[in-house]
Amino acid sequence: RFGATLAAGDVNGDVVVDLAIGVPGEDINGVSDAGLLHVIPGRTGQQLAIAASVHRDARALPSPFGVLQTDAQFGSVLAIGMFKNTSFSVRNLVVGVPEQDVAVAGRLSALSTTRVDAGIVTIFSGNSPLLTSSELLGSGVQVWTAETLGATVQAFARLGQTLAVGNLTGDGPDDLAVAAPGQNAGGASQAGVVFVVPGSGVSNDALCQVCDGGGLVPSAAQVLDQESVGTRRETGDRFGGSVASRSAATMTAGDMDGDGQDDLFIGSPQEDG
Repeated sequence: RFGATLAAGDVNGDVVVDLAIGVPGEDINGVSDAGLLHVIPGRTGQQLAIAASVHRDARALPSPFGVLQTDAQFGSVLAIGMFKNTSFSVRNLVVGVPEQDVAVAGRLSALSTTRVDAGIVTIFSGNSPLLTSSELLGSGVQVWTAETLGATVQAFARLGQTLAVGNLTGDGPDDLAVAAPGQNAGGASQAGVVFVVPGSGVSNDALCQVCDGGGLVPSAAQVLDQESVGTRRETGDRFGGSVASRSAATMTAGDMDGDGQDDLFIGSPQEDG
């Protein structure tokens, strides 16, 4: 399923848009549907520089996530955003992996239990033009679970099933909305929640763009559910996501009212009329 998902943005600061391509059905080393993604650099007035492309799969993630999983379908959801103020146009690549199983430490023992399809979100830093490496992506990699965002890790929550990028707080840097449509909310099973993670333009480092990582602040995530927007939480409504397609466009950001600040649009496809 080469090209099942696409995202475009300048990840290496050369002021030319690059292309990320998801291949969620890729089998790797005998692991079925482990998934991967390719990033191909753009060139001014020319075709994409395919020979300079890079690829990433789960093995690029820090422990304990850096293991290939059957049917994880890494690369099934992609987004690119500039999550901090910078003198360069370097953006970060965000990868939703909603089918990822997540191990959770047990409360009464050292043993862990696995939450099937709990989902994770991965952020790859862009590569600053000040660095000598020719790699498109930087070395910084973050991995979030629902716990990173202040919630509980739940089976079938499918964190990262949809992503939206926009300047939602009006402070300059992009912010990131992450849907977990299978997350329980207020006692309603799989009612769904959306986490809004702010970007940050605050830095004491004049050369911050050469540092790994982005400006996203997961500890400050705002949690939205149906009740947040004036409707009733209902079982199976899957706020922010879709049953039919894990990458369906059920959430997006844009300036609807022309005030210079992006607004967030969230679908609830299983809502009963």
